[in-house]
Order: sequence, then structure tokens, then C-alpha cells
Amino acid sequence: METKKGKTSLRKKFSLIISGLICLTMLTVGLIISNEIKKPLILQMQKKGEALGSNLAATSGEALLSGDELLLGIYMDKIAEDKSILYAMILDKTGRVISHSDHEVVKGTTFKDPFCQKAVEITEGTLIQHNTDSSIGDYYDIAVPILSNGTKLGIIRLGFSGKEITIAIKQIKNLIFAITVFVLILGLLISWVMVSFITKPVRVLTEGAQIIGTGNLDHKIIIPTKDEIGQLAETFNQMTQKLKNAQGRLIENERIKKELQIAQQIQQSLLPKKCPKIPSFSIGTFYRAAKEIGGDYYDFFWITPKKLGIVIADVSGKGIPGSLGMALTRSIFRSQITENSQPKEVLIKTNVLVCRDIKKGLFVTMLFAILDIKNRTLQYASAGHNPLLFIHQNKAYWTKSTGIALGIADETLFNQHLQQETLSLNKDDLLIFYTDGITEAMNKKQEEFGETRLEKAALNCKSDNAETIIAKIKKEIEIFTAGAEQNDDITMISMKTK
Repeated sequence: METKKGKTSLRKKFSLIISGLICLTMLTVGLIISNEIKKPLILQMQKKGEALGSNLAATSGEALLSGDELLLGIYMDKIAEDKSILYAMILDKTGRVISHSDHEVVKGTTFKDPFCQKAVEITEGTLIQHNTDSSIGDYYDIAVPILSNGTKLGIIRLGFSGKEITIAIKQIKNLIFAITVFVLILGLLISWVMVSFITKPVRVLTEGAQIIGTGNLDHKIIIPTKDEIGQLAETFNQMTQKLKNAQGRLIENERIKKELQIAQQIQQSLLPKKCPKIPSFSIGTFYRAAKEIGGDYYDFFWITPKKLGIVIADVSGKGIPGSLGMALTRSIFRSQITENSQPKEVLIKTNVLVCRDIKKGLFVTMLFAILDIKNRTLQYASAGHNPLLFIHQNKAYWTKSTGIALGIADETLFNQHLQQETLSLNKDDLLIFYTDGITEAMNKKQEEFGETRLEKAALNCKSDNAETIIAKIKKEIEIFTAGAEQNDDITMISMKTK
């Protein structure tokens, strides 16, 4: 597995761990074996010394009784041939030297070391003591009494070197080291092969992830095993597919978003860019779609130089269906306007075409009014739309709305319910055209703004001009909804007589 500079591959990590475990294991085993072997070696050395001492004590008793120092010297020379013997001596029962393996030691010399004092006191058995000397290392002092018929004649004292034990343990350690090196090399080879085999799927997975990371979401990670790595690879493939799908949806959403922006621009172009300027009237408007595009529609157009057409409509549904329905209805409606148009007549003709062309289940409420500027009258007809709010002499009136929405009823039924009314307008009269997005605006408690609050808001600002009235009513709605989600398109027209 290739790794970046400064990083360690899994194979190296596994090999280092295995090497450490092997070394630790063999070191522990070596220490245990050394300690376990050392004990019997020491015991064997002690038994050997005890046996030599006992044999020497048994053979030298008769020579002591006869005073045959030559024979005792022979015994000393004989026992000194053993390389493990550092020294050998025969002492009398007071601890003075009778014979010594070292001929330079004078007869009668007394050793005053503590072990010698203990040896003088023993009357049976064997006395053994472990010692350490800087020049000769570990050694063992062995003392055996020389007895004759239960009487102590003297003492045999031997010094055994611990060198044999040291050499034996060293040999064992060397053997263990050799085994450790062998096992370590073998373990590294086996671990390298095994880890290479185990990490091969990981390498494939890593390489696949790197390819996917470059943006190639069509790449599939193929790992034939069914273990955890194989499952992880399958998870990667599923994740990649989901990411590809999500990317596709994101691209599609971006495309739709751009198309909606274009549709929004087109819809905005269908709405009036500014309000008509009329000396004796002030007009204000407000429009806000619930989504990017909406189904509400309002418009102003001059029928004659003294007659202004005002229309407000609400297409059922929001978003794209509502927007398309609005655009279709606008085209149909505008095609029916003539110089001698009457609101009722235009709505009847519009309904015929809307019923024929518009999708089933989609309908349009519409209020169409014609303002006669010279006579200060407003003729209007409502196809199922919200009633007009009329403020006259500081009182609020709601006009009747008996008509049926466009696109629902046939010509006969539609004509029967449609009525045309006329309002005479005086100074400071106020008219509010609106869609149900105003009265049905909800707060977080699911309470509607309603006609009563609209009426109260209009009465409170009736003295202002049309633009200010729109702004204040809009503010009242915002305070009431307090950030709650807008569920429907909002459209409002205010017209005040100067």
C-alpha cells in the first residue's frame, strides 16, 4: 500500500507490532527459562560439592587418626584436579589448616571468616553458603565435618566456582537469542505475507476512494470478499451512487431554480410596472407570491382616455400551475377588452374560453372594475372573488360577491349568478381590492387575519394616501403573522379619491 511521505503503511505497522511481540515474548520466555534452569544447576552444584565433601571427609578420617599428612596431601591434589574447585582444605576441629590444595598456605593457618567460624561449630550435616567475589565471581563455600565413631576429628572445606552455572545460563541465553532471531525473521516474513494479503482489499478500497474523491462517481470498488472490508466497499459503492443521485438532483434543482427565476421575471413583466397617475385618485399596490412564482394577478389598462380598467384575480393553486393558469387567464381576459366593454360582459366571455382551455380542477376568482374618472363611478362585477372593502364617510362597507369563479360553471349557470354593480365615489373615499391571501394570512396559532382586522387597519389609516395605506396594512399583517410561513399569494390594491 503506497503511503504519503511521513506516513507508515499498515504492513509496516503490523510488522513492527509483531516484531515487538515476538521480542517481548522471547525475552520473557528466556528470563523464565534462565531462572528455572539456574535453580537445578545450583542445586546440582551443591549436591556435587556435598558429595565430594562427604567422600573426602570419609576417606580422610583414617589419615587424620594416623597423622598421615602425605596421604592428606594426595587427597588435596586429587580433588584440586576438578576445575570447578577453587580451593580445598582439611582443618582440625578448631579451624586450623592441616592440608590445603594451595601449597602456599602454611599448615596451622587459621581462617577467621564467619563461614569458618560456623564450620567449626557444626557436628553433622553439610554447611553451604553462596558468596560473591569481585575477582572470581559467584562461588559456594561447603563445609563437612570429619567424624569417627561420632567424634569430630576435623572439617573438610571446599570452594566451588559458579562459573559452570554462568556458562550454562549464557549458553541457554545464546540459544534463546538464536531462536528469537529465527522466529523474528520467520514471523516478519509470515506477517508481511499475511498482512499483504489482508491489506490488499484495503489498498483497493483506498485507491477506489481516491478515484471517487477526484469526482469520478461512476467508479465501482470491486472487492470479492464478503468480510467487513467487502461490506465497507459495498457501502462505499452505495454511498457513491447516492452521492451521484444527489448531485443529479442538485443539478436538476439548480436548473429548475434558474427556470423559476426566469418564470418569475416573466410573471413580473406581466404585472404593471407602476400605478396609473390620475389627478383625482391615488393608487397603491402590493404583491408577494407564496413561492417563487404565484397565481395572483392584478392589472391596470386604459379602455378609453377617461376609463381605467382594474382587475384582480386569484388562480387556484400556487407555484408553477398557478402561474401558468394566471398567464393563460390574463391572455384570455385581455383579448375580450373593447372600448365599450362592461365588467359583466367581459367576465362572461372570459369564462367561456377559460372553461374550454384551462385544466380541469383549476379555477380563477376575478373582480373586474371600470373606473369612470369623469363621473367618479366604479362599475364592477365579481366572479367569485373577495368583496371590495369600501370606506365611505368614516364607515366600512363590504360589497356583495355572488358570482361563480371562472372555469367552474357553464355559460348559463355563470350568467345567472353574475351581477354588475356601480359605486359612486366621493372625496376621501377608499377602496381596497385584495385576494384571500390577505384575509387568510395565519399566525403561528393558526389564526386568520380576517376581514375584521383588515377593516380596522383600513379605517385607522383612511386619511393617508393610497401608497401609505398599503404600507400600513402590510405592516399590520406582518405584525399579526409574526414570522409565520406565508401559505398563499398576497395581492392588494388601494384606491383613494382625492
